[in-house]
Amino acid sequence: MRTYCMHAICNNVALLLSVMSFLARETECATIKPLLAPIGVAEIVFNKTKDACPGKTKVIDGRNVSCEEPDSMPIAWHDPVQGLSYLISATSCTYPTVGPNLSALQRHDCTQTPYKAINDSRPWTYENRQWLQSTRVFPNGTGFAMVHNEFHGELSGNISYCSFDRKTADGKCIEWSTDLATTVNGGATWQLYHAPLITLPRPYIKDAGIAGYGELGSVLYNPADGYYYCHVSRTYRNNTGAGPPDTVGSGTCVFRTHDPYNASDYYGWNGTHWSTTWTNPYLNPTPPQDLWKHTCQAIDQGLTRATHLNPKKFGGSVSTIPGWPSHVMTGLPVTIESNITYYFPAADGEVTGDAPFTAWEEAQQQLNLDEWMDPCTIGANKYTFMYPNLIDHSSPFDLSKDGSIHDQTDGLSYTLVGNQSLYLYAVLSRQFIVRVPVAWFQPGEVTPNPPFPTPTPSSVVNPLNCSRLLVKGAEIDGVNGMYVLESKHSPVGEPPKYTLDTTHQLYYFQGHWKLAHFAVGPTYYVAQAVKGLAVPVNGWNDPRCAPPVTVTCTFD
Repeated sequence: MRTYCMHAICNNVALLLSVMSFLARETECATIKPLLAPIGVAEIVFNKTKDACPGKTKVIDGRNVSCEEPDSMPIAWHDPVQGLSYLISATSCTYPTVGPNLSALQRHDCTQTPYKAINDSRPWTYENRQWLQSTRVFPNGTGFAMVHNEFHGELSGNISYCSFDRKTADGKCIEWSTDLATTVNGGATWQLYHAPLITLPRPYIKDAGIAGYGELGSVLYNPADGYYYCHVSRTYRNNTGAGPPDTVGSGTCVFRTHDPYNASDYYGWNGTHWSTTWTNPYLNPTPPQDLWKHTCQAIDQGLTRATHLNPKKFGGSVSTIPGWPSHVMTGLPVTIESNITYYFPAADGEVTGDAPFTAWEEAQQQLNLDEWMDPCTIGANKYTFMYPNLIDHSSPFDLSKDGSIHDQTDGLSYTLVGNQSLYLYAVLSRQFIVRVPVAWFQPGEVTPNPPFPTPTPSSVVNPLNCSRLLVKGAEIDGVNGMYVLESKHSPVGEPPKYTLDTTHQLYYFQGHWKLAHFAVGPTYYVAQAVKGLAVPVNGWNDPRCAPPVTVTCTFD
């Protein structure tokens, strides 16, 4: 009987790696494409309602609200000085959850923030709203990290920066950039070291749509060439000076450095060479004919487009299996909620080649994590699935012990993944940090069945010409009531939208009908029933957890 580690469900060993190694040697395939699968129920690591530090607030629409809400990819590092692991999801005010390891997190530490955002209100400083990302900690306690920076002109209160006073649909007045931070005390605190590190080659433009370079993912050291590699999400608009004339760009590109503390030693891949550089446009204006020199090439990730890409390095016993990939990259599919996908390096992006991490094979199967979340608490698509990150709790310990300085640094930075204590961390609607235990399986192996399979969809729908919909049975305050069609003349082919009041709408988005505060959140209910222009009558909640929510047509 095959056994695998079920974490909270059972205490068996992750995989019989000796059997896997034998199977790998017996196969004629040059490369194994292992399967990633959940093996246990999701658990809540952080709940904003219960765990956020008291008294830490920010002002939104004239109200004081908690400033501590998970707002970025959950990341971790291990402090070799104090012997503590830190877990954060950076936000307006970031406080860590700490413990001797990630399996034994002991407290949410409200005494000190690891990195305090500068929050400058001027676009040319590149020291605005900031999120600590991509940490790299060395065994001596020093380290560096990338900082995601955003300037929000719409929130500045200065009409010279933006004509709007709130977020718009296309993100007008928002500009991303990436800064550099350092630590000298094992990551207990980080300080801004250089800004900007990576940015658009033109100054901020009033009322321009969202654009820039947003940091994400892990910093990877490549022993084959001695460089540190990292990914950055980038987008730019046509003829705004943000990229070459008559071009638009989106996607993720790769940059590298041999000396991470030297801001002038960072170079991006331009499609053929590591020659893309970045410069402060307020100090060094770039003529249109040279914009291409400061614009990196998006990586090749096959046909399956995903965002929030995050590569990790295999370590431990799995990395010794013949044919096993060297790295894996996870991502968030752009069209399917509660799913993640993953990639292995393509031949053109192998670490021993000229362009490491720039090309990845077509994505492997997608994991439906909602089927591993209790539908009575955090499952049933009640919350938006965000910012996935594959983290192995053994990274600073078994996966890197007795290794080189670089191996130890990989471990301390939680960039190594194995197969005995592997979790997929994510954020749910900026309310929770959750983690799902996962494991690697050989191709063809049977993977565990989910404990909460998606219910069979209902075929009962409302008439297409309905102008009023009555919502009943909702246990969330304010959701029940009569929702009225916003316009009886919706464009042909577009689903209608119904409104109860300013914070409660019923609408179709990314393949699902939703009851939510449109474009703002939160999401109250998501129908798992028939997809299409007709509004489902039921399927809005899991009947195993509460009386059914129903949406029925009421004609004028």
